[in-house]
Amino acid sequence: MRKHIVLVLLVPILALTLISCDADMRSSFANFLGGLGGNVYVDGGLVEPNKADVKAATDTIAGLGSGNGAQVFDAGDDGKTDTFGIEVDIPAGVTTVMKPQLKEDQDKLKDDLANTLNSPQQTAELKEELKKPVSDPGRIEAVKGTVEVFNKTIEALVDDVVDADLKEALGKLALPTVDDDDVTEGDVLLVQLMTNLISNTIGTLDSIKGDGGHLGDNVQDEENKNKLLTIIDDALFTAQIAEELSGAASIDFSGQLDLANLMSELNKSSRASRDGDDDDFDISDFIGSINNLGPELVKMFGLKKIDDGYGWESGGYRKFISTQQAYRGALEHALSFAGKGGHLGNLENRGLVFDGSTAIKYLIAVAVTEANTWNADNTKQMITASVNANTWIATGTATEDTEPGEPDLGDIDPEDFGKYLYNKDTTGKYVKQIFTNTKLINDVAGITQLSEALDAFLKDDFDEWFDELAGEGD
Repeated sequence: MRKHIVLVLLVPILALTLISCDADMRSSFANFLGGLGGNVYVDGGLVEPNKADVKAATDTIAGLGSGNGAQVFDAGDDGKTDTFGIEVDIPAGVTTVMKPQLKEDQDKLKDDLANTLNSPQQTAELKEELKKPVSDPGRIEAVKGTVEVFNKTIEALVDDVVDADLKEALGKLALPTVDDDDVTEGDVLLVQLMTNLISNTIGTLDSIKGDGGHLGDNVQDEENKNKLLTIIDDALFTAQIAEELSGAASIDFSGQLDLANLMSELNKSSRASRDGDDDDFDISDFIGSINNLGPELVKMFGLKKIDDGYGWESGGYRKFISTQQAYRGALEHALSFAGKGGHLGNLENRGLVFDGSTAIKYLIAVAVTEANTWNADNTKQMITASVNANTWIATGTATEDTEPGEPDLGDIDPEDFGKYLYNKDTTGKYVKQIFTNTKLINDVAGITQLSEALDAFLKDDFDEWFDELAGEGD
Protein backbone atom coordinates (compact mmCIF):
# COMPACT_ATOMS: atom_id res chain seq x y z
CA MET A 1 0.00 0.00 0.00
CA ARG A 2 2.69 2.49 0.98
CA LYS A 3 4.68 1.77 -2.17
CA HIS A 4 1.63 2.46 -4.30
CA ILE A 5 0.82 5.76 -2.62
CA VAL A 6 4.36 7.08 -2.86
CA LEU A 7 4.61 5.85 -6.45
CA VAL A 8 1.49 7.70 -7.56
CA LEU A 9 2.15 10.89 -5.62
CA LEU A 10 5.80 11.24 -6.55
CA VAL A 11 5.67 9.66 -9.99
CA PRO A 12 7.09 12.77 -11.66
CA ILE A 13 10.03 12.78 -9.24
CA LEU A 14 10.58 9.05 -9.37
CA ALA A 15 9.45 8.67 -12.99
CA LEU A 16 12.90 7.36 -13.78
CA THR A 17 11.79 3.92 -12.64
CA LEU A 18 8.58 4.03 -14.65
CA ILE A 19 9.60 5.25 -18.11
CA SER A 20 9.61 3.46 -21.40
CA CYS A 21 10.25 4.27 -25.06
CA ASP A 22 7.83 3.71 -27.89
CA ALA A 23 9.04 4.69 -31.35
CA ASP A 24 5.55 5.01 -32.85
CA MET A 25 4.37 7.18 -29.97
CA ARG A 26 7.54 9.22 -30.07
CA SER A 27 7.07 10.02 -33.73
CA SER A 28 3.59 11.35 -33.04
CA PHE A 29 4.92 14.14 -30.82
CA ALA A 30 5.93 17.49 -32.27
CA ASN A 31 9.63 18.15 -31.82
CA PHE A 32 9.70 20.00 -28.51
CA LEU A 33 12.61 22.14 -29.60
CA GLY A 34 10.65 23.31 -32.64
CA GLY A 35 12.75 25.38 -35.01
CA LEU A 36 15.69 25.80 -32.68
CA GLY A 37 18.06 23.83 -34.90
CA GLY A 38 21.50 25.36 -35.38
CA ASN A 39 22.63 27.46 -38.30
CA VAL A 40 25.32 25.60 -40.23
CA TYR A 41 27.28 28.79 -40.97
CA VAL A 42 27.18 29.97 -37.37
CA ASP A 43 27.95 26.50 -36.02
CA GLY A 44 30.90 26.25 -38.39
CA GLY A 45 32.31 29.59 -37.26
CA LEU A 46 31.88 31.16 -40.71
CA VAL A 47 29.41 33.80 -39.51
CA GLU A 48 29.35 35.68 -36.21
CA PRO A 49 26.02 34.98 -34.48
CA ASN A 50 23.67 37.90 -33.89
CA LYS A 51 23.72 38.77 -30.20
CA ALA A 52 21.74 42.00 -30.28
CA ASP A 53 18.65 40.51 -28.65
CA VAL A 54 20.43 38.80 -25.77
CA LYS A 55 22.48 41.92 -25.12
CA ALA A 56 19.36 44.09 -25.04
CA ALA A 57 17.66 41.63 -22.66
CA THR A 58 20.62 41.28 -20.28
CA ASP A 59 21.21 45.04 -20.25
CA THR A 60 17.60 45.53 -19.15
CA ILE A 61 17.78 42.76 -16.53
CA ALA A 62 20.96 44.26 -15.07
CA GLY A 63 19.01 47.43 -14.25
CA LEU A 64 16.00 45.74 -12.65
CA GLY A 65 15.67 46.32 -8.92
CA SER A 66 17.70 49.52 -8.87
CA GLY A 67 17.31 53.19 -9.80
CA ASN A 68 13.87 53.96 -11.21
CA GLY A 69 13.04 50.25 -11.10
CA ALA A 70 12.99 50.18 -7.30
CA GLN A 71 10.78 51.73 -4.65
CA VAL A 72 12.55 52.53 -1.39
CA PHE A 73 10.61 52.86 1.84
CA ASP A 74 11.78 55.11 4.65
CA ALA A 75 10.79 56.03 8.17
CA GLY A 76 8.27 58.53 6.84
CA ASP A 77 6.11 55.88 5.19
CA ASP A 78 2.88 54.88 6.95
CA GLY A 79 3.70 51.17 6.88
CA LYS A 80 1.59 50.38 3.81
CA THR A 81 2.21 50.17 0.08
CA ASP A 82 0.08 49.70 -3.02
CA THR A 83 3.05 49.16 -5.33
CA PHE A 84 1.44 46.14 -6.99
CA GLY A 85 -2.12 47.48 -7.12
CA ILE A 86 -3.55 46.53 -3.73
CA GLU A 87 -2.66 48.23 -0.47
CA VAL A 88 -0.87 45.89 1.94
CA ASP A 89 1.22 46.25 5.07
CA ILE A 90 4.95 46.55 4.46
CA PRO A 91 6.49 43.45 6.07
CA ALA A 92 8.95 44.08 8.89
CA GLY A 93 12.48 44.64 7.66
CA VAL A 94 11.52 45.32 4.04
CA THR A 95 13.16 48.50 2.76
CA THR A 96 13.01 48.11 -1.02
CA VAL A 97 10.80 46.47 -3.66
CA MET A 98 11.00 46.15 -7.41
CA LYS A 99 8.36 48.21 -9.19
CA PRO A 100 6.17 46.64 -11.89
CA GLN A 101 7.53 47.78 -15.24
CA LEU A 102 5.66 50.25 -17.42
CA LYS A 103 3.78 48.53 -20.25
CA GLU A 104 6.21 49.71 -22.92
CA ASP A 105 9.15 48.42 -20.87
CA GLN A 106 7.40 45.09 -20.31
CA ASP A 107 6.75 44.73 -24.03
CA LYS A 108 10.37 45.51 -24.90
CA LEU A 109 11.72 42.98 -22.38
CA LYS A 110 9.31 40.33 -23.67
CA ASP A 111 10.30 41.01 -27.29
CA ASP A 112 14.01 40.86 -26.49
CA LEU A 113 13.59 37.62 -24.54
CA ALA A 114 11.35 36.04 -27.18
CA ASN A 115 13.79 36.92 -29.96
CA THR A 116 16.67 35.58 -27.87
CA LEU A 117 14.89 32.25 -27.36
CA ASN A 118 14.48 31.90 -31.14
CA SER A 119 18.24 31.50 -31.44
CA PRO A 120 20.06 28.57 -29.80
CA GLN A 121 23.29 30.59 -29.61
CA GLN A 122 21.60 33.55 -27.92
CA THR A 123 19.59 31.26 -25.65
CA ALA A 124 22.76 29.57 -24.42
CA GLU A 125 24.36 32.93 -23.71
CA LEU A 126 21.25 34.19 -21.92
CA LYS A 127 21.23 31.17 -19.61
CA GLU A 128 24.88 31.74 -18.71
CA GLU A 129 24.22 35.42 -18.00
CA LEU A 130 21.23 34.57 -15.80
CA LYS A 131 23.38 32.24 -13.68
CA LYS A 132 25.63 35.14 -12.64
CA PRO A 133 25.35 36.23 -9.00
CA VAL A 134 24.01 39.67 -8.17
CA SER A 135 26.74 41.65 -6.44
CA ASP A 136 24.77 44.81 -5.61
CA PRO A 137 23.42 44.46 -2.03
CA GLY A 138 20.61 46.89 -2.88
CA ARG A 139 19.32 44.70 -5.68
CA ILE A 140 19.53 41.61 -3.44
CA GLU A 141 17.44 43.37 -0.80
CA ALA A 142 15.01 44.48 -3.52
CA VAL A 143 14.45 40.86 -4.60
CA LYS A 144 13.93 39.74 -1.01
CA GLY A 145 11.57 42.61 -0.25
CA THR A 146 9.62 42.14 -3.46
CA VAL A 147 8.87 38.49 -2.67
CA GLU A 148 7.62 39.49 0.79
CA VAL A 149 5.32 42.23 -0.54
CA PHE A 150 4.31 40.06 -3.50
CA ASN A 151 3.08 37.31 -1.18
CA LYS A 152 1.20 39.85 0.96
CA THR A 153 -0.44 41.11 -2.24
CA ILE A 154 -1.44 37.57 -3.21
CA GLU A 155 -3.10 37.10 0.19
CA ALA A 156 -5.04 40.35 -0.19
CA LEU A 157 -6.05 39.51 -3.76
CA VAL A 158 -7.30 36.05 -2.79
CA ASP A 159 -9.36 37.62 0.01
CA ASP A 160 -10.91 40.14 -2.40
CA VAL A 161 -11.75 37.75 -5.25
CA VAL A 162 -15.06 35.91 -4.84
CA ASP A 163 -14.77 33.28 -7.58
CA ALA A 164 -13.57 30.04 -5.94
CA ASP A 165 -11.58 28.80 -8.95
CA LEU A 166 -9.75 32.09 -9.32
CA LYS A 167 -9.04 32.22 -5.58
CA GLU A 168 -7.37 28.81 -5.77
CA ALA A 169 -5.28 29.63 -8.84
CA LEU A 170 -4.21 33.03 -7.52
CA GLY A 171 -3.06 31.49 -4.26
CA LYS A 172 -0.62 29.25 -6.16
CA LEU A 173 1.34 32.31 -7.31
CA ALA A 174 2.94 32.87 -3.88
CA LEU A 175 6.74 32.52 -4.08
CA PRO A 176 9.18 30.92 -1.61
CA THR A 177 10.86 33.44 0.68
CA VAL A 178 14.39 34.39 -0.40
CA ASP A 179 16.30 33.63 2.82
CA ASP A 180 19.82 33.67 1.38
CA ASP A 181 22.07 36.16 -0.40
CA ASP A 182 22.88 33.83 -3.31
CA VAL A 183 20.64 35.76 -5.68
CA THR A 184 21.25 35.47 -9.42
CA GLU A 185 20.23 37.61 -12.39
CA GLY A 186 17.76 34.81 -13.16
CA ASP A 187 16.14 35.34 -9.76
CA VAL A 188 15.82 39.05 -10.54
CA LEU A 189 14.19 38.36 -13.91
CA LEU A 190 11.74 35.79 -12.52
CA VAL A 191 10.65 38.04 -9.65
CA GLN A 192 10.21 40.97 -12.04
CA LEU A 193 8.04 38.91 -14.39
CA MET A 194 5.90 37.66 -11.50
CA THR A 195 5.58 41.24 -10.26
CA ASN A 196 4.48 42.40 -13.70
CA LEU A 197 2.02 39.50 -13.94
CA ILE A 198 0.26 40.20 -10.66
CA SER A 199 0.19 43.94 -11.24
CA ASN A 200 -1.33 43.48 -14.70
CA THR A 201 -3.82 40.94 -13.37
CA ILE A 202 -4.98 43.31 -10.64
CA GLY A 203 -5.26 46.15 -13.14
CA THR A 204 -7.37 44.07 -15.53
CA LEU A 205 -9.64 42.71 -12.79
CA ASP A 206 -10.07 46.20 -11.39
CA SER A 207 -11.21 47.44 -14.80
CA ILE A 208 -14.06 44.92 -14.98
CA LYS A 209 -15.27 44.70 -11.38
CA GLY A 210 -18.96 45.30 -10.99
CA ASP A 211 -21.33 46.70 -8.42
CA GLY A 212 -20.10 44.21 -5.85
CA GLY A 213 -16.78 45.99 -5.82
CA HIS A 214 -14.73 42.79 -5.72
CA LEU A 215 -11.97 42.04 -8.20
CA GLY A 216 -13.13 39.45 -10.71
CA ASP A 217 -16.86 39.96 -10.06
CA ASN A 218 -17.72 40.19 -13.77
CA VAL A 219 -14.93 38.05 -15.16
CA GLN A 220 -17.34 35.80 -17.08
CA ASP A 221 -19.40 38.55 -18.70
CA GLU A 222 -19.19 38.29 -22.49
CA GLU A 223 -17.93 41.85 -22.88
CA ASN A 224 -15.08 41.19 -20.44
CA LYS A 225 -13.83 37.78 -21.61
CA ASN A 226 -11.43 39.09 -24.23
CA LYS A 227 -9.82 41.33 -21.60
CA LEU A 228 -8.61 38.14 -19.95
CA LEU A 229 -6.37 37.38 -22.94
CA THR A 230 -3.70 39.79 -21.69
CA ILE A 231 -3.62 37.95 -18.34
CA ILE A 232 -3.33 34.59 -20.13
CA ASP A 233 -0.52 35.83 -22.37
CA ASP A 234 1.40 37.30 -19.42
CA ALA A 235 1.03 34.06 -17.46
CA LEU A 236 2.13 31.79 -20.30
CA PHE A 237 5.14 33.97 -21.05
CA THR A 238 6.14 33.90 -17.38
CA ALA A 239 5.76 30.10 -17.37
CA GLN A 240 7.96 29.87 -20.45
CA ILE A 241 10.76 31.87 -18.84
CA ALA A 242 10.47 29.86 -15.60
CA GLU A 243 10.75 26.71 -17.71
CA GLU A 244 13.93 28.03 -19.33
CA LEU A 245 15.42 29.08 -15.99
CA SER A 246 14.69 25.69 -14.43
CA GLY A 247 16.43 23.82 -17.24
CA ALA A 248 13.24 21.89 -18.03
CA ALA A 249 12.91 23.45 -21.48
CA SER A 250 15.87 21.48 -22.79
CA ILE A 251 14.57 18.10 -21.58
CA ASP A 252 12.68 16.13 -24.22
CA PHE A 253 10.31 14.13 -22.05
CA SER A 254 8.11 13.49 -25.07
CA GLY A 255 10.88 11.55 -26.75
CA GLN A 256 11.40 9.30 -23.72
CA LEU A 257 8.07 8.84 -22.01
CA ASP A 258 5.21 6.69 -23.23
CA LEU A 259 2.71 8.68 -21.18
CA ALA A 260 -0.40 6.72 -22.07
CA ASN A 261 1.33 3.45 -21.13
CA LEU A 262 2.52 5.08 -17.89
CA MET A 263 -1.05 5.95 -16.91
CA SER A 264 -2.17 2.45 -17.84
CA GLU A 265 0.55 0.94 -15.65
CA LEU A 266 -0.39 3.20 -12.75
CA ASN A 267 -4.05 2.19 -13.03
CA LYS A 268 -3.03 -1.48 -13.25
CA SER A 269 -0.80 -1.06 -10.21
CA SER A 270 -3.63 0.67 -8.37
CA ARG A 271 -6.02 -2.18 -8.98
CA ALA A 272 -3.39 -4.79 -8.10
CA SER A 273 -2.65 -2.93 -4.87
CA ARG A 274 -6.31 -2.94 -3.92
CA ASP A 275 -6.46 -6.68 -4.66
CA GLY A 276 -3.46 -7.30 -2.41
CA ASP A 277 -1.11 -8.20 -5.26
CA ASP A 278 2.51 -7.04 -5.53
CA ASP A 279 2.84 -5.44 -8.95
CA ASP A 280 6.23 -3.71 -8.83
CA PHE A 281 7.83 -2.24 -11.92
CA ASP A 282 10.83 -4.03 -13.41
CA ILE A 283 13.66 -1.54 -13.82
CA SER A 284 15.22 -3.61 -16.62
CA ASP A 285 12.33 -2.59 -18.89
CA PHE A 286 13.29 1.06 -18.71
CA ILE A 287 17.09 1.16 -18.81
CA GLY A 288 17.48 3.28 -21.93
CA SER A 289 15.11 6.00 -20.80
CA ILE A 290 16.47 6.02 -17.26
CA ASN A 291 20.03 6.51 -18.44
CA ASN A 292 19.05 9.25 -20.88
CA LEU A 293 16.73 11.22 -18.61
CA GLY A 294 18.28 10.57 -15.19
CA PRO A 295 21.27 12.94 -15.43
CA GLU A 296 19.11 15.62 -17.05
CA LEU A 297 16.52 15.46 -14.27
CA VAL A 298 19.18 15.59 -11.55
CA LYS A 299 20.63 18.65 -13.28
CA MET A 300 17.18 20.24 -13.54
CA PHE A 301 16.67 19.69 -9.81
CA GLY A 302 19.89 21.65 -9.28
CA LEU A 303 21.65 18.82 -7.47
CA LYS A 304 25.47 18.98 -7.50
CA LYS A 305 28.10 16.37 -6.69
CA ILE A 306 29.32 17.39 -3.24
CA ASP A 307 32.01 15.20 -1.64
CA ASP A 308 30.72 11.64 -1.88
CA GLY A 309 27.09 12.44 -2.61
CA TYR A 310 24.61 14.77 -4.26
CA GLY A 311 23.05 17.82 -2.69
CA TRP A 312 22.27 21.49 -3.14
CA GLU A 313 24.78 24.30 -2.82
CA SER A 314 23.78 27.42 -0.87
CA GLY A 315 20.53 28.77 -2.28
CA GLY A 316 20.21 25.88 -4.74
CA TYR A 317 17.10 24.27 -3.29
CA ARG A 318 15.36 27.62 -2.96
CA LYS A 319 16.10 28.44 -6.63
CA PHE A 320 14.79 25.05 -7.70
CA ILE A 321 11.53 25.45 -5.78
CA SER A 322 11.15 29.08 -6.90
CA THR A 323 11.28 28.23 -10.59
CA GLN A 324 8.95 25.27 -10.12
CA GLN A 325 6.50 27.40 -8.12
CA ALA A 326 6.54 30.15 -10.74
CA TYR A 327 6.08 27.63 -13.56
CA ARG A 328 3.22 25.86 -11.84
CA GLY A 329 1.57 29.05 -10.58
CA ALA A 330 1.75 30.82 -13.92
CA LEU A 331 0.40 27.80 -15.81
CA GLU A 332 -2.53 27.40 -13.42
CA HIS A 333 -3.11 31.16 -13.59
CA ALA A 334 -3.39 30.91 -17.38
CA LEU A 335 -5.60 27.80 -17.28
CA SER A 336 -7.98 29.34 -14.76
CA PHE A 337 -8.49 32.58 -16.67
CA ALA A 338 -8.61 30.73 -20.00
CA GLY A 339 -11.38 28.56 -18.60
CA LYS A 340 -13.35 31.56 -17.35
CA GLY A 341 -13.00 33.34 -20.70
CA GLY A 342 -13.66 30.32 -22.90
CA HIS A 343 -10.13 30.46 -24.32
CA LEU A 344 -8.85 26.97 -23.46
CA GLY A 345 -9.02 25.84 -27.08
CA ASN A 346 -6.78 28.71 -28.15
CA LEU A 347 -3.86 28.15 -25.77
CA GLU A 348 -1.68 26.41 -28.34
CA ASN A 349 -1.19 29.67 -30.21
CA ARG A 350 -0.51 31.88 -27.22
CA GLY A 351 3.23 31.53 -26.71
CA LEU A 352 4.09 28.43 -24.63
CA VAL A 353 4.80 25.16 -26.41
CA PHE A 354 2.21 22.61 -25.31
CA ASP A 355 2.75 18.89 -25.88
CA GLY A 356 3.10 15.74 -23.81
CA SER A 357 6.23 17.20 -22.23
CA THR A 358 4.26 20.09 -20.78
CA ALA A 359 2.02 17.71 -18.85
CA ILE A 360 5.05 15.97 -17.30
CA LYS A 361 6.77 19.27 -16.46
CA TYR A 362 3.58 20.48 -14.81
CA LEU A 363 3.31 17.28 -12.74
CA ILE A 364 6.92 17.62 -11.63
CA ALA A 365 6.26 21.20 -10.54
CA VAL A 366 3.11 20.17 -8.67
CA ALA A 367 4.80 17.25 -6.92
CA VAL A 368 7.79 19.21 -5.64
CA THR A 369 5.88 22.36 -4.67
CA GLU A 370 3.18 20.41 -2.85
CA ALA A 371 5.82 18.34 -1.06
CA ASN A 372 7.73 21.51 -0.18
CA THR A 373 4.56 23.06 1.28
CA TRP A 374 3.99 19.88 3.28
CA ASN A 375 7.52 19.93 4.71
CA ALA A 376 10.51 21.55 3.01
CA ASP A 377 13.16 19.76 5.08
CA ASN A 378 11.54 16.37 4.52
CA THR A 379 11.27 17.02 0.79
CA LYS A 380 14.96 17.97 0.52
CA GLN A 381 15.95 14.81 2.38
CA MET A 382 13.61 12.56 0.38
CA ILE A 383 15.02 13.81 -2.93
CA THR A 384 18.70 13.76 -1.97
CA ALA A 385 18.42 10.43 -0.15
CA SER A 386 16.71 8.85 -3.17
CA VAL A 387 19.43 10.05 -5.55
CA ASN A 388 22.31 9.15 -3.20
CA ALA A 389 20.90 5.65 -2.70
CA ASN A 390 20.70 5.32 -6.48
CA THR A 391 23.60 7.29 -7.92
CA TRP A 392 23.15 5.49 -11.24
CA ILE A 393 20.24 7.89 -11.78
CA ALA A 394 22.62 10.86 -11.79
CA THR A 395 25.34 9.11 -13.79
CA GLY A 396 23.11 7.32 -16.28
CA THR A 397 24.79 3.98 -15.62
CA ALA A 398 21.89 1.65 -14.80
CA THR A 399 22.11 -1.92 -16.13
CA GLU A 400 19.64 -4.77 -16.26
CA ASP A 401 21.14 -6.03 -13.01
CA THR A 402 20.71 -2.70 -11.18
CA GLU A 403 18.62 -2.99 -8.04
CA PRO A 404 16.97 0.20 -6.73
CA GLY A 405 18.48 1.23 -3.41
CA GLU A 406 16.39 1.99 -0.34
CA PRO A 407 16.86 5.68 0.60
CA ASP A 408 17.71 6.50 4.20
CA LEU A 409 14.76 8.67 5.25
CA GLY A 410 15.30 8.47 8.99
CA ASP A 411 11.97 8.97 10.73
CA ILE A 412 10.30 10.49 7.65
CA ASP A 413 7.23 8.59 6.51
CA PRO A 414 6.49 9.50 2.85
CA GLU A 415 2.92 8.30 3.35
CA ASP A 416 2.41 11.38 5.53
CA PHE A 417 2.58 13.41 2.32
CA GLY A 418 -0.50 11.56 1.08
CA LYS A 419 -2.28 12.21 4.36
CA TYR A 420 -1.36 15.89 4.06
CA LEU A 421 -3.00 16.12 0.65
CA TYR A 422 -6.03 14.18 1.85
CA ASN A 423 -6.53 16.36 4.91
CA LYS A 424 -6.01 19.52 2.87
CA ASP A 425 -9.34 18.91 1.18
CA THR A 426 -11.33 15.85 2.17
CA THR A 427 -13.64 16.24 -0.83
CA GLY A 428 -10.74 15.64 -3.19
CA LYS A 429 -11.53 18.78 -5.21
CA TYR A 430 -8.07 20.28 -4.75
CA VAL A 431 -6.19 17.16 -5.82
CA LYS A 432 -8.68 16.32 -8.57
CA GLN A 433 -8.08 19.75 -10.10
CA ILE A 434 -4.38 18.90 -10.45
CA PHE A 435 -5.22 15.89 -12.62
CA THR A 436 -7.84 17.94 -14.46
CA ASN A 437 -5.22 20.60 -15.20
CA THR A 438 -2.88 17.90 -16.50
CA LYS A 439 -5.59 16.73 -18.88
CA LEU A 440 -6.35 20.31 -19.98
CA ILE A 441 -2.66 20.87 -20.75
CA ASN A 442 -2.41 17.60 -22.67
CA ASP A 443 -5.66 18.31 -24.54
CA VAL A 444 -4.04 21.37 -26.15
CA ALA A 445 -1.45 19.48 -28.18
CA GLY A 446 -0.60 16.27 -26.40
CA ILE A 447 -1.54 12.68 -27.21
CA THR A 448 -5.12 11.47 -27.31
CA GLN A 449 -4.35 8.28 -25.41
CA LEU A 450 -3.08 10.18 -22.39
CA SER A 451 -6.16 12.41 -22.23
CA GLU A 452 -8.35 9.32 -22.51
CA ALA A 453 -6.43 7.57 -19.72
CA LEU A 454 -6.64 10.64 -17.47
CA ASP A 455 -10.35 11.00 -18.20
CA ALA A 456 -10.95 7.35 -17.29
CA PHE A 457 -8.91 7.72 -14.10
CA LEU A 458 -10.87 10.81 -13.03
CA LYS A 459 -14.22 9.16 -13.74
CA ASP A 460 -13.58 5.60 -12.53
CA ASP A 461 -10.65 5.43 -10.13
CA PHE A 462 -10.03 8.81 -8.57
CA ASP A 463 -12.41 8.60 -5.61
CA GLU A 464 -11.10 5.24 -4.45
CA TRP A 465 -7.49 6.32 -5.03
CA PHE A 466 -8.08 9.54 -3.10
CA ASP A 467 -9.43 7.67 -0.09
CA GLU A 468 -6.29 5.54 -0.12
CA LEU A 469 -4.19 8.63 0.56
CA ALA A 470 -5.31 8.60 4.17
CA GLY A 471 -5.27 4.83 4.43
CA GLU A 472 -9.02 4.64 4.06
CA GLY A 473 -8.67 2.01 1.36
CA ASP A 474 -6.60 -0.41 3.48
